Amino acid sequence: MKRVFAVTLAALALAGAAQARSHWIRRLSAVAVCAAAGADLATTAIGSSRGDAERNRFLAHNGRPNWGLTIGLNAAACSSAIVGAATRRVPGYIVVPLNLGFAVPKFSAVAQNIQQLRELK
Repeated sequence: MKRVFAVTLAALALAGAAQARSHWIRRLSAVAVCAAAGADLATTAIGSSRGDAERNRFLAHNGRPNWGLTIGLNAAACSSAIVGAATRRVPGYIVVPLNLGFAVPKFSAVAQNIQQLRELK
């Protein structure tokens, strides 16, 4: 957990240093959010098909993923990241750290899911 926090802080510091003046940085951060959300859905689907229980009580019902909520939250995160990257009313120094603050811990969760999938074999 300390590593995830350190990597998240480092990503936020880099985003703050760049001030996200380039529209490409905004777009790349939105792509990172969408990729993390998709990877999370994929690893959850693979794990549940192999008999693993969803451990997040908010996103599960009796150990089975609540797909409507899970897909909805990940789709909302992806779409809000895309809208934030495309909207010029919200400054880049707000959009990029928010996107990276979501994507980095989400990728960490995906890495934990992959590790658990390896242990299921």
